[in-house]
Amino acid sequence: MFENLYRRSFTVRMQQAAPLAQIRNDFLEHLAKQGHALGTIHSAARDIFGVAERIDITPPAKVTLAAIEAAVDEWMRADQRVSQIVRARILTAAKAWLRFSGLFVESKQPQPFTEHLGQFTRYMRDEQGLASPTISSRFVTVHGFLSWLDAEKRAFSEVALTDVDRYLTSKGKHVWRRRTVATNAQRLRTFFRYAEQQGWCTAGIAEGIEGPRVYGMENVPLGPSWEQVRALLASTDGGTQRDLRDRAAILLFAVYGLRCNEVRQLRLDDIDWDRETMTVRRSKSRKTQQFPLTREVGDALVRYIREVRPRCGHRDIFITLKAPWRPLSKVGFYDGIRERLDALGIDLAHRGPHALRHACATHLMAEGFSLKEIGDLLGHSSSDSTRVYARLT
Repeated sequence: MFENLYRRSFTVRMQQAAPLAQIRNDFLEHLAKQGHALGTIHSAARDIFGVAERIDITPPAKVTLAAIEAAVDEWMRADQRVSQIVRARILTAAKAWLRFSGLFVESKQPQPFTEHLGQFTRYMRDEQGLASPTISSRFVTVHGFLSWLDAEKRAFSEVALTDVDRYLTSKGKHVWRRRTVATNAQRLRTFFRYAEQQGWCTAGIAEGIEGPRVYGMENVPLGPSWEQVRALLASTDGGTQRDLRDRAAILLFAVYGLRCNEVRQLRLDDIDWDRETMTVRRSKSRKTQQFPLTREVGDALVRYIREVRPRCGHRDIFITLKAPWRPLSKVGFYDGIRERLDALGIDLAHRGPHALRHACATHLMAEGFSLKEIGDLLGHSSSDSTRVYARLT
């Protein structure tokens, strides 16, 4: 790899003579295979070269973060550099190199009540059969409470209803809105029912957890109008790589009302071009649903896949635009929509993919589709989930 990076034979020999030459070379080849730009690989080669000269390591021995930081700081002092941005860049490159080479000992902070969390997660997955998004949301709530309890220096066997009340009250004053407090209270109630069954705490806590009152259907879904959706699509007419990718994603959200995770999970094999159908894995019900591929959506997907999507080992349809190639994250989808809405001056309370799901439902309601038809399209298991859209008309 050194021969491909440097034209001068002197520089190549210098790289080869420096410590840990082979594992540095392997790492740089790894970056090249991932599709990193040549300039990025040059920068990484320079950074790990400087660290390799100053770090005390003989494979297969491993190094800690403190040892890496010491080598970076020694290099910066020798070069009389003080920029924290440069330090962070070198540190990031060094950690990636040593992690790839299996020489980095990453010390992890022990998580509070790990066994409780693990057992509750397995119960939700194996016994209750809950979908991954539901398990994830409950896990986040319980983990937040247990971290707070750990900071309070309380054992779980000593937990009382007043602790839960104090936690919810503090969150309600400074962080959460009323509906969020109510949702998290319900999740903690579910967790404490399980904890009481396991004998982890005293009985009666679950039934005593109360959140603020939330009235049925008090909040109608908030999304852009259909005219605003068309304006959002028009903003993707520029023909750039991001325009083509965003257009395909926005159409999937707006035309089919798909959830973000459902679009993220779409794979190349899910599109049957001969039959013009698309298979979607429903993130909540864990079932599959087949949709006819509309002309507009099909054209957008074809153009994105042919002209933009990189050739890589991933089968996911939506991939990052820059190396290293990886499936697009939820944040990537959200940012793509939010930034376009901001540029159009469209001010909404919710500006991510789910807002387009709401726009799809309200548009279909206005077009005269029945609640049953809309619910089937959205993948609702209960008509109550769909009925809320009737309030908008």
